[in-house]
Amino acid sequence: MAANDPITAANFNNLRDDLENNFGPTRWGIPVGTAIANIPNTVTGGSNPLTSDTVLAADVERLFGISQVVYYHQLGVQKTVTGTTFPDFSDGQTIFWADWGEAGDVQGIYDIINDIKAWSAFSDPWLGDFDTTDTAISAYSTNWGNTSTTDVLERTVTYTWGNIQSMTNFFLMGGEVRVSLTASGGNVGTTDTKDDNWALMLSNTGNVVLKLQPNSGGTAYEWVSFASGGGGSGTTQSTTNPAGPVNSGNEYLGYSRSGSGSIYNDNSYEVYYTIGANSVEVRMVLTDGDTGTSGIDPIDEAVTAEISGTAQISYASSSITLADNAAVNHVFSLPDKQPGTTDSGSWSVS
Repeated sequence: MAANDPITAANFNNLRDDLENNFGPTRWGIPVGTAIANIPNTVTGGSNPLTSDTVLAADVERLFGISQVVYYHQLGVQKTVTGTTFPDFSDGQTIFWADWGEAGDVQGIYDIINDIKAWSAFSDPWLGDFDTTDTAISAYSTNWGNTSTTDVLERTVTYTWGNIQSMTNFFLMGGEVRVSLTASGGNVGTTDTKDDNWALMLSNTGNVVLKLQPNSGGTAYEWVSFASGGGGSGTTQSTTNPAGPVNSGNEYLGYSRSGSGSIYNDNSYEVYYTIGANSVEVRMVLTDGDTGTSGIDPIDEAVTAEISGTAQISYASSSITLADNAAVNHVFSLPDKQPGTTDSGSWSVS
């Protein structure tokens, strides 16, 4: 295609199909329709714009705007286009590739869509905008962790979406669910105490994160869990579905970490995941396995520090504003696919 070639209905439909197939309702959740921030509907027409095409200026402008917000969410910038940022065409005007740049100069709408299709969620970082929503995990303040109390403390956080499609959209746009725990009070700050060791282990772990990404071959998806603070052992749970997550409903161990040093290396922090039809359950298990029999610290002291934390979601929130030649602002935003509810659960002991 050359700069002096018109955009035909066939050209237009091929480009908008790429957007729908990669970022539409079943992928990122961007709606198809006639609203300003929708992927345009398919247009009718043949190969001669002067006699048979019905590609409207508004359709092409929305195709451009949606392409730009996807580009921004992936790369953190808008792509520079030849001429003007957002032309103000008149209905009935023939639209040429030159109006939007062309394939050969790597600045046109064709190139934007090819760039966003080529971007990889497996190997490329998300550079667009994300916001977070926090839900408090209330404190457990009863002594635990020695022979006269309990050795295991656990809590389950549940994130629930209205339907499986919203949950899929959330993760495919780069959304993450996170949990973090802290220990405070008691003997925290006193070296070689059990309270202080738990505080250090939880602090060094930071957020335990669950995200979804394509596998290296792009043939299916995989759930990836890890600690934002590093350390410990995360997991990669493969799926067999090329279109999105497989929700088996079976619990699996996603992250584990042991206490530091020779005194408390029998203590552990584990995070288990159950991925349901429209929910993710995150079960955090703190096991105080130290019995004071190592010969270094023969006293099995209780944990007196309070254990509390945060259940967090990180969700895509990229939005751009484009002004046309009439100085009219047009806002293009990604759909909000946060979970409908976050249940922080309650503590249990065993």
